[in-house]
Amino acid sequence: MVSVRVDVGEFSGVVPEALAFGFESVVADSAMRDARLEAVPVPVALRCRACSAGFRLAEPPFACPRCGASDVEVLGGVDVVVRSIELKGEGP
Repeated sequence: MVSVRVDVGEFSGVVPEALAFGFESVVADSAMRDARLEAVPVPVALRCRACSAGFRLAEPPFACPRCGASDVEVLGGVDVVVRSIELKGEGP
């Protein structure tokens, strides 16, 4: 059994269902056909450059909920990261 954990940023451009479909297609006719993919959504994290407030919003427009400024820095939620790969074998 193989398990792959992937963090998928909400603004990464990757659709988790498409990632899962592609993963299943690749492993289907291989020794890894029982592999499992865990796609973990990562929300967009932002920081206001005007007042330094940190916040999360699901979709644009991104405006600071504290001061209303639209000058924000994206801190996370835009990447796709393979967080772990777990292999379990039968031994040598």
